[in-house]
Amino acid sequence: SKYEGFGLALAEAMSVGLPCLGLASCSGVNELILHKKTGYLADNKEQLQAYLSELMDNEVERNTIGGAGKEFILEKCSHSLIEREWIDLVDNFKP
Repeated sequence: SKYEGFGLALAEAMSVGLPCLGLASCSGVNELILHKKTGYLADNKEQLQAYLSELMDNEVERNTIGGAGKEFILEKCSHSLIEREWIDLVDNFKP
């Protein structure tokens, strides 16, 4: 998508180790994908196609990017972290 609040499908793909691509200008996506670490962020269609070709041709890179993405998303969205954030929100709620 061109605009995203939180890329749930992207987060789910990353959580199972799929290497991911996205547009650098897409908010949400560009917060989950760290360029060349947890995926690839492209500036345009041509760059997106080039990154896709690169990943398709390089199994080691697919596995490396996919594994890093999985670690990142499981850490960023762990149950314990989300639970703590909800508890903090409720505990600090002031109507």
